Amino acid sequence: MHSTAHRIRPARVAIGALALVVLAAGALYFSGTYDRWLTPDPASACAGTLDRPALREVLTGDAAKEIEYTAPVRPGSLTQCVVMGDGPAAARSVWVDVRWGSKADAQSLGGTVGGERIHPVNGWPAVVAGSTATVNLPCLDRKDESLLVDVSLMGVKTLDKWKVRTELASFSVKSAERAAKQFGCAISPGPEVKDVEKEPRNSDAVPLAGAQGTCAPLRPLKSAAAQAGATLALEEPAEKNAPLTECTLLTSKHQLGYELAATFGPYAKAFRNTSTANPQFQQYFGAQNDYASATARCPGSPERALFTLRHRGKPDPAFEAAALKAFATDAAKQHGCTDLRLP
Repeated sequence: MHSTAHRIRPARVAIGALALVVLAAGALYFSGTYDRWLTPDPASACAGTLDRPALREVLTGDAAKEIEYTAPVRPGSLTQCVVMGDGPAAARSVWVDVRWGSKADAQSLGGTVGGERIHPVNGWPAVVAGSTATVNLPCLDRKDESLLVDVSLMGVKTLDKWKVRTELASFSVKSAERAAKQFGCAISPGPEVKDVEKEPRNSDAVPLAGAQGTCAPLRPLKSAAAQAGATLALEEPAEKNAPLTECTLLTSKHQLGYELAATFGPYAKAFRNTSTANPQFQQYFGAQNDYASATARCPGSPERALFTLRHRGKPDPAFEAAALKAFATDAAKQHGCTDLRLP
């Protein structure tokens, strides 16, 4: 839930589990448990899929120690590893998991990401959220399959700065490209990663009438939104390739009113698998139901995309139905989806 600063999201448990995996790996390393799997050159980490120059940027120096698991901590991975920094960056570590999109699990970056705003990566099916990034590359030579790469950066206190976010995004995308080549997934090339936006706060919200990003489809509903108590929009840039998108409506006092999210492919699957997300979302609105959803069939995945709305205040069924329809219709169109099923 968004207070003035943050919100609690259904995938908080999953992201917390991710963090515990990394911390546990670090503890085992320092205890010497993983000594026999250390290699002097991290070029071999994660089956050689990590982009070395970008890795140095993320770790602020040469990476010197690598942990390669003999048994996956997360079943279903093609490869996974932890690379630890050296010298001034010794406190930093990068956790990487590579898997087929069809093997997405509750620890994959699902529909939403534990209390952090998501940031699309320009021109790529990728997002950054706090200290975590995820890339989902559709395989042109594998029907309804993709390559999913999750990356978590630990030990950094400046993740609110765009430079660190951008370095994390660049490393994740470049490593995903290498992984696609390594594991046989033909992909479409993408542009160079540009600056990832700073973390927005509720104070960055704009009037809904002036929304230009992911909340833009709701502009025609500004009068109904105001009657429902939501006058402000907290949004992200609209990226047609973004695998996750969000739009948050706030009250005039910058309090949380409505959360809308669109998740595609393996992320929809991961969202459904999170411990607090019931696979059978209520397909109707009412005082007793704060969630509602729509789905659509989208290219590149057998998993139906999931569009959700959650209200945080007094329910307004008519506005909620209209808002979900407008948001889902636009997101489905942007992603080439068909068979949109609304409540």
